[in-house]
Amino acid sequence: MNTGTSSRDCLIRSSIPLLISFVAVIAITDNLHSQKSKKKHGIEITQRDEETSNLNDESEVTEDEKLELDKEKNKRYVKARRFLLGKQYSSLAKELYALKKKYPVKQDREYHFYKGVVYEKKNLYRRAVECYLQAIELSPDYSKARNGLGCLYCKLHKYHLAEEHFLEAIQANVYNPFINYNLGNLYFDIGDYDKAYKYITNAIEYKKNFGSAYHKLAIILFIRKDYLKAFRTFKQAIKFKKTLYTTYYYMGMSSFHLGKGSTAIYYLKRALKIKSNFFEASLELGKIYQAYGEYENAIKFYQHSRSLNPDYDEIALLMVECYKELRRYTEAINLLKDLLKEDPENKKLEKYLMNLQNRRLIENLNEPYDYYTY
Repeated sequence: MNTGTSSRDCLIRSSIPLLISFVAVIAITDNLHSQKSKKKHGIEITQRDEETSNLNDESEVTEDEKLELDKEKNKRYVKARRFLLGKQYSSLAKELYALKKKYPVKQDREYHFYKGVVYEKKNLYRRAVECYLQAIELSPDYSKARNGLGCLYCKLHKYHLAEEHFLEAIQANVYNPFINYNLGNLYFDIGDYDKAYKYITNAIEYKKNFGSAYHKLAIILFIRKDYLKAFRTFKQAIKFKKTLYTTYYYMGMSSFHLGKGSTAIYYLKRALKIKSNFFEASLELGKIYQAYGEYENAIKFYQHSRSLNPDYDEIALLMVECYKELRRYTEAINLLKDLLKEDPENKKLEKYLMNLQNRRLIENLNEPYDYYTY
């Protein structure tokens, strides 16, 4: 018995150093693993700290520091506005990136507004809408963001949403000529010319040299057939540096409706000089020359119009009338035959061709017209 107990005790005593060594190895391994884990997690924590520091938690900033911070940020937003007005959108994007890196911007309505502009110019409309809405959420009466969002919704043909934001913007900034102008444009696009007239005239009242507003108002007057007032209003648009090829087109057509053929021709030619492929101006010049019996000139502008829009068959028929008046029957008949090839079942064209052929045959039997005597 004593011998067995003694042997067991010896075995236990001999095993203790091995057990201690094994535990030590485990402890060292765990320690190494723990150090690696801490190092790894330390990197993650540092990254998070850096991200958090980029946000610059404003709760840790004193009131004086916050005022100084706001002052610095406002200077940067003034710079951003200069980029916006100068249409330097890549510079604006860089400025916003620099702002976000240095200052807290999460609660800045200006930041989200300008970010919306940048996205819009990149045709990233969904993101632009989200940025504008974020700016509005921070400041519901922020007219600049509502106006920007209204313009974007107009671009997307969501006029009911655009109208809502323009009206909110005007309520917050009644005398802003640009918001009034944009809302007037919206109503013009949907054909509500009375409301368009109201807001466009408001824009002119609040900004007397608003050339674009004069131009749009003149078109509304032209649509209302107030040609004299339209012509004078287009003159105002030109005075304030707003001249488009359409300006001269409408001035020419207003002049024609007022019975001033030479003035009409002058302005329509000016429109064509600015835009040589202006189909409507070329066509109307042909019609005006034809109306005054200047058939050669009419044919010249009809030919130009036809080269711009070959599928517009009315031009060919107008040319036929001019050729007929000039007794150039062969050209008139050939033109009608070409039209019949494209539309062989057209009975009206067949009848017209037959009458023209008959007229050429009996032309020499007709006596000269003498409607008036003096």
